[in-house]
Amino acid sequence: MPVKSIYKIIFFIVIFIGLFSCTPQKRLRYLQDKNNSKDTIVQNRVLTAYKVRPKDNLYIKVISMDEKAYSFFNGESSSNIVYEQSAYLYSYEVSDSGFVTIPVIGKVYVSGLTVYQIKDTIQKSIDQYLKGATIIVKLTNFKITVLGEVNHPGTFKTYDNSINVLEAIGLAGDLTTYGNRQKIMIIRQNENNKVYFIDITDRKIIYSNEFYLLPNDIIYVDALKAKAYGFNVFPFATLLSGITTLILLFNYLKL
Repeated sequence: MPVKSIYKIIFFIVIFIGLFSCTPQKRLRYLQDKNNSKDTIVQNRVLTAYKVRPKDNLYIKVISMDEKAYSFFNGESSSNIVYEQSAYLYSYEVSDSGFVTIPVIGKVYVSGLTVYQIKDTIQKSIDQYLKGATIIVKLTNFKITVLGEVNHPGTFKTYDNSINVLEAIGLAGDLTTYGNRQKIMIIRQNENNKVYFIDITDRKIIYSNEFYLLPNDIIYVDALKAKAYGFNVFPFATLLSGITTLILLFNYLKL
């Protein structure tokens, strides 16, 4: 085979490797303005508030200036310092009938209410016994699971009731290079068990209902086709080294 033909074959092999071994930057960048809009668009934040259900755990604490007065309403130490472990250990489990039982106040119906609505409901009851008290209500069983093409997959607990998908991905150490950012699956484990697909390369995602997560959501990041075809594990460095050696050898023989 003529040397020129060999050079052509090697050239096309190098081009092929360059095309398929690299992921375009456009597929890696988050929150792109795909409509090329020059003006800043201001939209209201869409936030789906989670409604408490039976078997959920609520951390409820009453605080006021009079420590002796509010200690009767709390089931744990009167310390104002709240640790993650203590918040869970001293939380109230919502019964099958939708109630939590608070000392002195008694049963309070919370099923179907948001955390903020529960706080207002308990506040009204506390005001009948103690003036100037402040109520703290936290959902302690808020956990999310991130799987697939992320650097640190796993299940993460959070006490932020408005965590979004980008924050969840951050907890998992960000996506790998071969994570498909344009088709991320969110499995929402509620009464209907719905599945959503979102594109985090599009800036419009921050205004969607799926941007903010709910307790027990599962995020699955699929791999790009490049990884499915095995390009990410192909020994490109070895191949390029071999091609370079062949070129040097052909030049030597030609001489």
